[in-house]
Amino acid sequence: MLHASLALLASLAPPAEPARAPQAREIYVVNNSILTENFLGRVDLATGSLTFLGRLSCNCGYGLAFGPDGRLYASDTNRLITLDPSNGHIQSNVGYYGTVNQAITSLAFNPTTGVLYGLDEGFPNKSLVTLSTETGRLTPIGPLNVPGQNLSGLAWSEDGAALYGINWGTGGLYAIDPLTGNATFIGRGTSEQPLDLAMDPASGALLASEWHDFHAVTLARVDPATGTRSVVAVVDGADELEGIAFPPDSMGVRYCESGANSTGAPARIHPWGSTSASAANLRMRAESVPDRAGVFLHGPITTHRPFGNGTLCVTGTLLRGGTVTARGGQASWIYDGSDAQHSLAAFVGSTRHFQYWFRDPAAGRARFDTSDAFSVFVRP
Repeated sequence: MLHASLALLASLAPPAEPARAPQAREIYVVNNSILTENFLGRVDLATGSLTFLGRLSCNCGYGLAFGPDGRLYASDTNRLITLDPSNGHIQSNVGYYGTVNQAITSLAFNPTTGVLYGLDEGFPNKSLVTLSTETGRLTPIGPLNVPGQNLSGLAWSEDGAALYGINWGTGGLYAIDPLTGNATFIGRGTSEQPLDLAMDPASGALLASEWHDFHAVTLARVDPATGTRSVVAVVDGADELEGIAFPPDSMGVRYCESGANSTGAPARIHPWGSTSASAANLRMRAESVPDRAGVFLHGPITTHRPFGNGTLCVTGTLLRGGTVTARGGQASWIYDGSDAQHSLAAFVGSTRHFQYWFRDPAAGRARFDTSDAFSVFVRP
């Protein structure tokens, strides 16, 4: 049944589609201002247009990051929480840090390991910590040893090999040792005061939010070798973006919506990590799927035609991952470069379209179904 169903996927292969370079994406932001209001928003990087999503009912504007589970994490007073990305409401209380009056001023997930790191505001020396996404408890790593204690932003390189911090007081970029916490000065940008950092998973670029004395803020690209910055967008309607975070969907384009399966919901596929083949950390996760066997696959051509209980969204010469079994309504596959099934190296410079095929005997009829699909431009 499994092999017979998947064999149909390679049929009727038209010519491959042309490659598409990464497009400008949106980024989530938290405005945390003493003059206006605290809110969650979304900024179009191509235009600087700000979409207001909702007022914040917490002091959670100093750290923001999407995790591999798709949740939006934020640092509140003494605790780690998740926010609803659609309206800024508190979605869950993950847990307390484990110490009194603790302030975490930035959050960043390592894109390869999925470990959450933060900057601890504690005195006499600000420190690097990790935080549990199950309990919220922090584990100290070590002091940053930066004069002035003004490191306010934190971001990983797309391959998870380098950790960066940025200095609110001087504009300087630092390399942080993830084993000791010690920060080493790299270089300084312009006089604008950067508040937070984020890594763009679609391009690998570092982005900083910059403060302008309560005027319209700017988002700027940061050179990781020199610390210099160049403005990408001017954001009207915000004056102090203390937290910025790229959503997983910024990595490409979602298409081909699926219908409800036996779980009662449509299966959806989510990327995480980066689109770089050499970084080897692109993770595809399917949610709202039955706890049955399935296969992640990708190919060069989009399509949209009935297939089993669902829709076939990708065709051409397909590459299938190994068979996985969903647990708790989720399944995942990591393109870590360990073998041909786990590698994207052969597809650098092209757009690949990903989908998840899964068994669904409880739904009857064809007894198998598919998720929606997601297109990713594969970079070196």
